[in-house]
Amino acid sequence: MRYKILKLLANLLFWPSTLVFFTFWLSLCAIVWLIALPFDYERRAFRITLHTWCWLYMKTCPFWRYTIEGQENLPKGACVYVANHQSLLDISVLLGLNRRFKWVAKRELFSRPFVGWLLFFGRDIEIDRASMRDASRMIAACLHWLKRGVGIMIFPEGHRGKTVGRFKRGAFQIAQEANVPIVPIVVSGPAQVIKGYFLEPKRNRIRVQILPPVTPEELHTRSLETIALEVENQIRTLHRENVPQLYATN
Repeated sequence: MRYKILKLLANLLFWPSTLVFFTFWLSLCAIVWLIALPFDYERRAFRITLHTWCWLYMKTCPFWRYTIEGQENLPKGACVYVANHQSLLDISVLLGLNRRFKWVAKRELFSRPFVGWLLFFGRDIEIDRASMRDASRMIAACLHWLKRGVGIMIFPEGHRGKTVGRFKRGAFQIAQEANVPIVPIVVSGPAQVIKGYFLEPKRNRIRVQILPPVTPEELHTRSLETIALEVENQIRTLHRENVPQLYATN
């Protein structure tokens, strides 16, 4: 009973304060986007504002501990980031990295409030997963930004899941064609912080682990299927160590 009361009070505090915080920063992002629109092709001013918002939100919220490890593994130039995907909170978690990148997101997300607006403002890349022709367009868009020095962030599983699922090789193909590194990222904790639409009244840890990159040389000399499987297993192994309870029955 006590736990249920704590959960109710935590959610009554968390969601209204989050709404106020998000409303303020979303409005600021929209203003920055509008002012910079005529001369900011990349939407860099908007992106800086958005990354600052998400970093502040992740670092200051009292309901979790947000840590980033392995930042020394981040390349200076453009790269393709691949991360596991558990929760909608993953978006804020990864934006907290404060790196230049475009999301690759399913087309349906672009039509949703808030998330869709941010994807539109940021000139992120949409993909119709049912269309092979659209996949070619998506790859071309990714290559366009990578050539301009802008990274690409992809969830190679293609969907959310409690545990790490099978990785598709599209992200690895893009990195190979653009001759840029692949940077594996392990995200642990968001799905334990918010279950469904309810915050858990515990100060759980949200952990981002940046692993050593796969070099362009490796992408050109080894099988992409093999590399994708190795990266998938790397991420799964660390994720299992961080949240073993999710894998107890697997």
